[in-house]
Amino acid sequence: MASLIPGFKYDIFISYRHNDNRSGWVTDFVKALQEELAGTIKSPISVYFDTNPHDGLLEMHNVDKSLEGKLKCIIFIPIISQTYCDQKSFAWQQEFCVFNKMAQADSLGKDIRLANGNVSSRILPIIIHDLDAEDKSTIEIEIGGALRGIELIYKEPGVNRPLKPTDQKADNLNKTDYRNQVNKVANAVKELVAPMRSGLVNEGVKSFDRSTTSNNRHNLSKKKWGYAALLAMLIAAAGYFAYDTIVAGDTSTSPDKSIAVLPFTDLTPAHQMEYFGDGIADEVINSLTTIKDLKVAGRTSSFQFKGEKVDIRTIGEKLKVAFVLEGTVQKYEDNFRITAQLIRTSDNFHAWSKRFDMKEVNVFKIQDAIAASIVDKLRLTLTDSEKRQLPRKESNPEAYVEYLRGVYQFKFDNHKAAAAFFARAIELDPDYAPPYALMGICIVRSIDRTHRDSIELAVNHARRAIELDPDLPEGYSAMGLIAWMGIRDFKMAGEYFEKSIQLNPSVSFTKNRYGYFLTWMGDFKKSTRMAKEALELDPVDWNSYQLLFFAAYYQKDIRTVEQVLVEHRQVFGANHQWINNSNYLDKLRNKPEAVIRRIDSLQKQVNNLGIHVLALKGMCYFKMGKIDKSDSVMSAIRKMKPYHQAYYYQRAKLYAVQGKVDSCLKDLERSIQRYEIEAVAMKVDLEFIPLHLNPKYIKFCEVLGFNKYTP
Repeated sequence: MASLIPGFKYDIFISYRHNDNRSGWVTDFVKALQEELAGTIKSPISVYFDTNPHDGLLEMHNVDKSLEGKLKCIIFIPIISQTYCDQKSFAWQQEFCVFNKMAQADSLGKDIRLANGNVSSRILPIIIHDLDAEDKSTIEIEIGGALRGIELIYKEPGVNRPLKPTDQKADNLNKTDYRNQVNKVANAVKELVAPMRSGLVNEGVKSFDRSTTSNNRHNLSKKKWGYAALLAMLIAAAGYFAYDTIVAGDTSTSPDKSIAVLPFTDLTPAHQMEYFGDGIADEVINSLTTIKDLKVAGRTSSFQFKGEKVDIRTIGEKLKVAFVLEGTVQKYEDNFRITAQLIRTSDNFHAWSKRFDMKEVNVFKIQDAIAASIVDKLRLTLTDSEKRQLPRKESNPEAYVEYLRGVYQFKFDNHKAAAAFFARAIELDPDYAPPYALMGICIVRSIDRTHRDSIELAVNHARRAIELDPDLPEGYSAMGLIAWMGIRDFKMAGEYFEKSIQLNPSVSFTKNRYGYFLTWMGDFKKSTRMAKEALELDPVDWNSYQLLFFAAYYQKDIRTVEQVLVEHRQVFGANHQWINNSNYLDKLRNKPEAVIRRIDSLQKQVNNLGIHVLALKGMCYFKMGKIDKSDSVMSAIRKMKPYHQAYYYQRAKLYAVQGKVDSCLKDLERSIQRYEIEAVAMKVDLEFIPLHLNPKYIKFCEVLGFNKYTP
């Protein structure tokens, strides 16, 4: 049976380890999936499934040459188990890694923009075991992002095995049903197939117009961009919007002293050094941002070109920079090769290049050599402070590698996995400051904040980072975050955030982190300034748009909220943040019916709505006068387990809208005592305005320490 798309051998390739099919589980799953596909998709779907797969083959063995042709499929389904992530196995080396590489280079691209605007990978993992942190990290390093898949796992205390058709939903801690999970897989395949067959896939992800500085996974296609621009002009002409762009300024010319640092390309056969290539680029960016007279494109803006074959001159035009630094990393047995080259964007002239060949990598010397060469070639004059900050503090090389692994996970918000790497880095080099700072953040974000020992541990790590390196901005930023989210000493938090900005005002994520704090404190003017400055440094960081949205929303500034959403969509498309924010805009406009319609549409795509969406739905029903439906939503929320870090806080917001003051205050108190993250937004959330004169509410604000912070 041929593929639905010309040029491809199969529609689906099933990859698995032989051990996982000894009982016939994979065979049964494939049969069940084929039945679901037949009832879900009109056209026949071809599936390649080898009932007797090669396993344990090494490079010197004779691998079936036809496999590469069979891997030329449109969707790759790996059965992710406790043994699948063995990097020496045939399934991992010759199937998973090979497809991952092939998909990035073929006509479809690895990522597909779906009809609803979201982006999904052509790798569709089926997860049949809860994975060890190391195995999960292995997969995420290979795919370059968080592991997202459909789980078929049966869980009981001490039990971790694949879900079977005979398993009872009530007995399974995951509360999942075999047939339903297989149906989810079929529906996911259907979602992926539709845009690929329509021929619009490349418009959404690969062939978009980069004239709008944007992330390569979230842009509108050229066609959609044209429609959006036309719509925006029509609306403006009709008199709905009349405003300037969020970030103004003359960007028609590229200043000579400006640079973008691209992630160093991983050239290792199995792509196991991606974290290393990203890490070198990150550290060079961190070094260069300490130079006041040098404009350095933000990480998100530079990293949007990762894996893309884009002309250097095009990058220069998009990012408005005069130079681009790019490089490669390679590792063969114990030999390392790192190359770096500085290219002038106006004419592709190679201003400087160097190759580092060595047995053991001293990354610090390499990064210092790169930074020093950039300073020399761009004729930068450094202050005494900049001369001190430019060289990176050295560490044990093994500790530094663990640190880079942790940073790679940290960027994907995999805080527990990142913390494990940071812990190893600290163990190998107790005097190296950066892992302490990020470890403190990981602790406060991933461990139950009701455990005071956890807060104290986070504080100790951040303070240790500052002690070891008083010039490290991340140490103070980490301490600010912990003081805000953990200690709830808002005055202290503000002072530490200010110190981090003073040490290095050219880091966008530091400004955004401070901006979130300022927003919840009600200092909207300053948070808006931080977001705009962050956008100038890193125009495709969605956090800046979120901050601009929140600041306008809490001030009920509908005009600015509309402006932010238009620009957000131009840059990122109609992603989930845009949809969520559109709901809150319609709530602010007093259009609850529009919110309900959008949520009902969402509910058709997902089985369970999250606590935030449910609470919003209940509020909108109440605003529509549908009291019974609002109460029904609250009943559904009360039946949920309070595991979410906003459970009682969101309940309190719904109770506030329903006018049930006592219940609202009771849940607010629970939220504060439980150290729910969102409790720090209590001062500005619009739902609580009617409570501002209530003695209990005032007391809660004092307990949280809002009265001690002055904007």
